[in-house]
This record gives sequence, C-alpha cells and structure tokens, in this order.
Amino acid sequence: MRRMWIHLFWLWPATLFGFQDEPDLRPRVSGWIGAQLLEAEGTTTWLEGGFGKLQGDAIQGTNAALRGHLAITWQPSLYFKAYVHGLARSEREEVAGESWGVTEAYLQTGLFLGRGGRLRLRGGMMFPQTSMEHIDPLWTSPYTLTFSALNTWIGEEVRTTGLDLNYHVDVSETTALFAGAAALRDNDTIGAALAWRGFSLGNRLTVRDEVLPLPPLPSLSDTGPFGVQRDDGTRPLGTDLDDKTGWRARIGAEWNGRLLVQYSRLDNRADRQLYRGEYAWETDFDQVGISWDFGSNAVWTFAGEWLDGHTGMGFRRSPNVQISFLAWYGLLSVADAEDRWRLTARYDRFETEDLDVRLASSNADLNQEDGRAWTLALFWQPARHWRIGAEFVTGEANRAAAPDLDLDPESLQLEARYRW
Repeated sequence: MRRMWIHLFWLWPATLFGFQDEPDLRPRVSGWIGAQLLEAEGTTTWLEGGFGKLQGDAIQGTNAALRGHLAITWQPSLYFKAYVHGLARSEREEVAGESWGVTEAYLQTGLFLGRGGRLRLRGGMMFPQTSMEHIDPLWTSPYTLTFSALNTWIGEEVRTTGLDLNYHVDVSETTALFAGAAALRDNDTIGAALAWRGFSLGNRLTVRDEVLPLPPLPSLSDTGPFGVQRDDGTRPLGTDLDDKTGWRARIGAEWNGRLLVQYSRLDNRADRQLYRGEYAWETDFDQVGISWDFGSNAVWTFAGEWLDGHTGMGFRRSPNVQISFLAWYGLLSVADAEDRWRLTARYDRFETEDLDVRLASSNADLNQEDGRAWTLALFWQPARHWRIGAEFVTGEANRAAAPDLDLDPESLQLEARYRW
C-alpha cells in the first residue's frame, strides 16, 4: 500500500502537469564554450559607437574571442521547473556593454487537459518562441554562426518579461495545433537601437540591464532635440518605464514533426514619453515563420521568417521618431543522417522607412536604410561534444544618416565549440 501511494504521488503530478522528466533535487548544468577567430571589413562597429552592420569585436582586422553560455535547470518535482541562462564573453575595452550576465530566467509549470491537450505556464524573462533558426538549447542556431538580421535584432532588444501561457493539442497522429499569449513588461525601449542605428548582423545576446551604445547622430547630441537621452545609449531589458503592460500572441500548426508554420504579433503598448533619460518606444510587429524538413539519406531543411512592424516615440507637435521596419530571410540547409556535417546558405533582406520627416520637425535624423546579406556556413562534428564551424558573410547596405560610410559588411569566421 505504501508503495502504491508513493507511486501515485509522483505519477499523478506527471500526468496532471504534462512533464516527462524524472524529478531531481540536483540542478542540471548544460552549456557550451567557443573560441572564435574573425576577419572582418567595414566601418566601425555599432558596439564602438559607429554605424557598422557587423557585431564583430574588431573591424578592419583579425580578432580572437571566447564566448560561453551556461544553463542551470532545476526540476525538484514532476510539475515544477526553474531555468536560468547566463553568458560570458571576452571583448575589447573599446566595446561598450556587459561582458557577462543573465539573458533568460523563468519558472515553469503545466497542466494536462486530456485528449492530447497540454497547457504550459512560464513566468520570468524569456525569448519569444518565434525563431525558426534558434531550435537548439540556449537560443543557439544549428545553421549559422551569425544570426539573420531579423533574429539578431530579437536577440538585442526583444524578450518576454512577464507571464507566457501556451496551449498545445494533438488533433491527430500527424497534426498538432498550438496557441499562446503573453503579458509583458520591462521592454519599453524596443525599437530605440533599430530606429537610430538600424538592423545589424551578429550573434551577441543582450543581458539584463545591459546598456547598448547608439550611433553619433546630431539629434542625440547635447544640443539636439533628443539630447536628454542617456549618454551611454539604450537599455533594452531594464525596469519598466511607463507602468503599462504589453502583450504577445501566437498561433501555429505542425505536421508529421517535419513542417511547422507559425504567426505571432507583439504590441508593447508604450506611451512614447520620456522617463529618466529613456523614451518608452511604442512598438508593434507581426511575424510569420516556416520550417520544413525533407529528404531521406540527407536531411534537408528550409526555414524562413518575415517581420513587419512600426516603432516610435515622442508626439506629433514635438520632435519625434517614427519608422516602419521590414526584415525577412530564407535559408536552405543540408546535413547527413547522423548530423556529423551541415552546410547552410541564407539570404537576408532588411529595411527601415523613415516616417517622422512627414510627421514632425525637420530636425529629425534620416533613419531610412536598405540592406541585404548572404551567409554560407559549414559545420563538422568530429566527436560527440565538439563542433567545428566556418562561415562567410557578405552584403550591402545604405543608410541616409551615413551616406559617406561604407556599410557593406563582409566577414570570415572560424569557431571551435565544446558542448555539454
């Protein structure tokens, strides 16, 4: 009888909350550490206060760097999980920002509703579950070293900080539907870096309370219309400014575990006003993604995403910024059946359209840009925990605020990564 009650005590929560992992009072640690060698060409990177499109630690030269990501997962019972994702990186003294910090942290529980339905609730700071690239743990990509322009921006400025509810149901043996909704806070400055600097290409994830530099625009000078903006830049993942709650919703379907289609929308409902040296940027965007695995002996994958939105701050009768933005990418990747090697090609397109020149003062900066990029990456896994990668990125871009600068990015990157 005693054994029966013990069995029911552990099994019933697993059925009720839908968790499959066995409870473990000891935290599980996973992560990776990588050594990179980067050769890049282009103007000064935005991390050093320029307009450059690459996130490399060095521009016009060769640079070596170390990066590491660490995740701690604690599941003391079958119906509760805690997760923290942190990182550390070596960067030159000229590079602004934090060299270590927390990029994701949440608590999770769930509920099994019967007939294939599962409900999951997360609370904390987490990446939006929209990326078709970042399908590996710790928000990493198995396809390339440099993220698409679309997801580079998501990694820089966008998190869901709040509550995220997700419902998943198996409607047949081959088809599943899912939907989610989230209430978010602490992300009022979404759009500041995008509007004033534009899209970029990289893999640098912003950590909590990190301040990102902004380019040397006349409007951000002490005598400019936005001179009250904090001098060190913008803080994407900081304390809530306007005390308003935004929202995010998504819906999608999956067939045979090989085809995934998803739509999502985010609106942070910011009030556009100034708070303690930072503006609350009113930002909303729609996002559509697709991922399709096909083939037999070699596994082929097509993945793509499309992003369309608006962001702005200030009001019509005063200096303001208002832009629309658009970014999309498509990638084709092939790997052998054992995933020992993988080859990926990706095309990126991104642009911003300046609207404030028609809505506000003539003193506004020209925040219009247009760009494209091509990426080719090759990975080889010589042993279980090791991955060796090589990647070439080239592109072209122009920005109205920097007409005399060469913004065409080009880089060659090598990496050796150990994962556990």
